[in-house]
Amino acid sequence: MTSPIERFQKRIIRKKSGRTLWTQEEYESMKSNDVMCNLPFEQLRNGPGINYQPCCWSGFDTGNGPQNTNPIEFFRGEEFTALRKDMMLGEKTSRLKDSCKLCWKNESETGWSPRMQFPLDIDCLQNFDKDGRVLETDHRWLQLELNAFGNYCNLQCYECQTDNSSGREEAVKKLGEIDPKWLGLLKRYSFVDRDVKKVNPEQWRRFKDDIIKNAKNIKILIFCGGEPMMMKSHFELLDELIESGEAKHIELGYVSNMTHTTLSKMKKYIDSFRWTSFAWSVDGLYERNHWLRYPTIWDSTVKNVFEIRDYLYHHNTGKFRCTITPSILGILDLHNTIKWMRDNNIFFYDEFFNRVDNPKFCQPRHLPDEVKEKIGPLVKDEAENIYQDLMQPRNETYWKIALEYFDKTDQIRGDTDWKKTFPELAKYAL
Repeated sequence: MTSPIERFQKRIIRKKSGRTLWTQEEYESMKSNDVMCNLPFEQLRNGPGINYQPCCWSGFDTGNGPQNTNPIEFFRGEEFTALRKDMMLGEKTSRLKDSCKLCWKNESETGWSPRMQFPLDIDCLQNFDKDGRVLETDHRWLQLELNAFGNYCNLQCYECQTDNSSGREEAVKKLGEIDPKWLGLLKRYSFVDRDVKKVNPEQWRRFKDDIIKNAKNIKILIFCGGEPMMMKSHFELLDELIESGEAKHIELGYVSNMTHTTLSKMKKYIDSFRWTSFAWSVDGLYERNHWLRYPTIWDSTVKNVFEIRDYLYHHNTGKFRCTITPSILGILDLHNTIKWMRDNNIFFYDEFFNRVDNPKFCQPRHLPDEVKEKIGPLVKDEAENIYQDLMQPRNETYWKIALEYFDKTDQIRGDTDWKKTFPELAKYAL
């Protein structure tokens, strides 16, 4: 007897507006090609106020973002449609080479990439024709990870990209005053205001209206940063979704440093939306996290974490997990960080490791070989792909730059000492 799942897999995907039908064979062929990824079919994101992309790893760059283009309009538009069609054809076109080169590079180095984590989904495919165009549907499948709210952030994480954090921008400016070379080494971008509501109130209204108008197709809204609690205008969008009646059908996702994410701020939204997931950006424990994600105060942050974790689990309204970026310093105690998370009922699995691509001198691979050999087995026990990244050939020049960078970072802060915080590396700085 054929099971319901088998019947589902064998059926032809339902007809949409008289357009082309997808067969199971066509789906399987696309799913298994060398360039396919589900994200351009289900997700739209952007950096803080600029450049819509299918994911945070993409090199897809059109100059279109919340500051000048409505999100769903862009998702349905020619450029994003062409990206999807290239994937359907299974060819490494120049467009895909620009967009997906980071994943392909990671696959060649470590055998894993985020692209491999998101195979084409048969249920998602039903929303598109053979040219990659969005069909008219009431299906709820879209995931929006948007930032039209500015890059406001209260932290100065040492490996963070400058355009992702106002706090990081300030730190890089101070480093540049010491020595202008750091502006180039740390990829200084134009320090411009990315708060669309502040810069262009009319475009802010259009941006919100486009989301509200298409809310019936939205499954998940994710807010990263900056730090979402500092990005006040995003609450305005949530309030309008509650008023529209759509909130109860939509999931929320937050990536937060949890320093200001309190239950008192979030209870209204946790209770109003279908489900709320929190990802705590954390890279170490206690004083190590204070240095890595400066100036985090561990005790008060953990109080916020436990308060929201317990509320979600008690009311069955969400999930709490952590997301870790194993950097050249953070990877030293990675196994203990993960153990603490598991011991404290904070959901963790290795798909949510981030990876440092820039600044390159903060990549774990540049640690001294002696250190890599010592921590390697512990890292391998947690994630094979992170271990493979760690064991890539090191660059002595990058290591020397990193040591100087740690010193200069302590200098501009005035109240940290990396050698005391990470004593296992102090002897290499002599």
